[in-house]
Amino acid sequence: MATYFKAPFTMIGDYYYVEAKVPKVDASSGNNIICCVDISGSMSGSPIRNVCEVLRDIYKRTQIEYPLFTYNTKADTTKTIKSVEKQDLTANGGTSFSSIFSAIQNHL
Repeated sequence: MATYFKAPFTMIGDYYYVEAKVPKVDASSGNNIICCVDISGSMSGSPIRNVCEVLRDIYKRTQIEYPLFTYNTKADTTKTIKSVEKQDLTANGGTSFSSIFSAIQNHL
């Protein structure tokens, strides 16, 4: 079952940031982590570049190939976060929340 928590936001300039510190875990420990990223047109430019930078950092620190589910008008569940090391994600299209929710439900 997922655990939900309130995260403190820090405002720097015009942006809000949240830092989540996750304890180091063994990949075989049974944790179900899926990285879901909106790649719709509204994420183009610096937002998608920032997301890619964070995903690369997560992989660099953990060396775990967490599933990477991306979505715009449809969901793609074929990648892992390691794939972002070689090529940034491209943002375009609309946003279909139902496609990502269905993809997550099918994965679980």
